[in-house]
This record gives sequence, structure tokens and C-alpha cells, in this order.
Amino acid sequence: MGCCCFRKNFDWSCSCFTDFPQASKEDCHLLDPVKGTSPLHRAFSAFVFNDRGELLLQRRSRHKVTFPGLWSNTCCSHPLATLDERDGSLGAKRAARRKLGHELGIPEGQCDIQDMAFLGRILYAAPCSQKWGEHELDYILFLRKKGPGETKSRTCEFYFISPYH
Repeated sequence: MGCCCFRKNFDWSCSCFTDFPQASKEDCHLLDPVKGTSPLHRAFSAFVFNDRGELLLQRRSRHKVTFPGLWSNTCCSHPLATLDERDGSLGAKRAARRKLGHELGIPEGQCDIQDMAFLGRILYAAPCSQKWGEHELDYILFLRKKGPGETKSRTCEFYFISPYH
């Protein structure tokens, strides 16, 4: 399957909790050599379940700089520093709808913001290499999408996992 090169979106601005309210995606993931962490920024983790209760997992693109090729939740990314996405859980839901369409080809009509459940936020930090890492205030979102899960991934592998296996 084709892969989306993560670096092409490095100039997108993410919302940060530093002296600067926004920074490029690249700057948000570069580890400070002294602190060993990257700047704290907003993120979301979306978990999509089909009508059989199966969770959609995806393998991250091998071209991403953080955790390439690893299996992960349905979609994790960052709200942009835009009016629509920069504030609170509603902004995180809007970002999730955008990225579910971009990364997994899930139509916007199947990602109604009102159907997304905001479960809470977690503080997450993890180095990926000596250069790259994550340091996020991560909004956790659940969505049950109708249908048997005929999603076609544009950027990675995907797999539905049953809670019964």
C-alpha cells in the first residue's frame, strides 16, 4: 500500500503549551538534547469501533519519524493551530474527523462530531529515537461507525480486532 511521507506536513502548525502558542510539527517532535523531551503540544487519539464492537487498528507509515511501522490505535495526530481545531475537545474532534478521512479514507459523513465520545485527556511523553519524540496532552476519542468496516486505508495497513479473540 502507498505511504504518506510524514515530513511533507512538517510545516503545519500545532498548538503548544510553551512560550510560543504554536510551532511546526517538526519543532513539536524534536527532542531537546538537554531535557530529553519535545515541547508539550496538543494531540488526539481516536479509537473507531464497527457495529460488531471490533476496534480498527492501523500500522503507522514507515515514513513517519515517530514510531514508524508500529501498530497503533485507529488514528493519532494533532489538532492544527487554526480557529476550528485549536481549542478543547471540540477542536480535537474536528481534527480527528479531518485525519480519519486523510489517513484511512473514512468519509466525513461517517465521522459525525456529535457521535464522537470524548473520554478525557492524558499527558503522554515518549522518546522514539535520539532525535524524535512525543510530549502531548492527548484527547481520547471513541467513535462507533456504522457498517461492517469496509474502510480502505490510503497510508498504512489496518486490521479490525475483536474483543472476543
